[in-house]
Amino acid sequence: MICLTDLTRSSLHRSAHPPRCLRPAARSVACARAVPDLVATALLPALLLIAALALGACSSRAGEDLLAAQRAYEAGQYGEALQKGAAAEASARASGNAETAESAAYIAGLAAFRLNRLSEAERHLRVAAASADRTIAGRSEAQLGAIAMKQNRPRDAAAAFQRAADLLPAEEAAKARYQAGIALRDAGDATQARTQMLRATVSPSPTVRADAQRALEETGWTLQGGCFRERANAERAAQQISTTTIARGLGPARVVPQREASGGTVYCIFIGSWATRQGAEEARNRVGRTDFFVRTIGSVPTQQ
Repeated sequence: MICLTDLTRSSLHRSAHPPRCLRPAARSVACARAVPDLVATALLPALLLIAALALGACSSRAGEDLLAAQRAYEAGQYGEALQKGAAAEASARASGNAETAESAAYIAGLAAFRLNRLSEAERHLRVAAASADRTIAGRSEAQLGAIAMKQNRPRDAAAAFQRAADLLPAEEAAKARYQAGIALRDAGDATQARTQMLRATVSPSPTVRADAQRALEETGWTLQGGCFRERANAERAAQQISTTTIARGLGPARVVPQREASGGTVYCIFIGSWATRQGAEEARNRVGRTDFFVRTIGSVPTQQ
């Protein structure tokens, strides 16, 4: 399963050869890229090497604060990482060093997210999202999408994930497309959700492809009919309804158990799946029964 925070995982984590630090700004961008994704808790040797070489090569106040923020973040000291990252961002901005400011803002935003200080995280990440570095900008947009999802703003989240996908390389872009699809599904836009999920199925990652395909199969519209306390009664009703639905090209009815708020189980009848609500509405008219209604597939439990 792809988590929202997996979007910042980078191939740079596997590299033991950091770019040369020609100036503080260039080193700062490299340091921001080296920050591990939000679910990582342990340092990798390559990150230690990057930090050590960068510290020896660059000595500006903003650069020192940025490296301190990076080290604190990697150690799980998110309060200090936020403080040092914000200080580096302010110092770099005051000296006109936009690249360092954006890199520091990225680390500060990640740390604030870890602390669940979402408004603060969003403020820093919006600065980082304006970076000319596509990796920093794309990962910042992805994290802004994660914030929007936590704030129950799925359409804003989808827009941020789509911007991230346009900036990031293939595998990370596919993860962002997948998350955009999930957000759009939560927003009730199954058609656009399926479009994003289809694009994610071409990911070079087998895990991303599998998750996107699974989500695709669970996204769309279906028809729900009556519910029964006894499964045997639901099965008999489904068989009777299937005589009509099969004849009208809609396929057989199926029985799906659902948990009630009280904790009990009822057995409900469903028919078909469609990519658009309009298609499901047209099918409902063909069923010719008033007890069926259109429902999103994502809200239906898996049949047991």
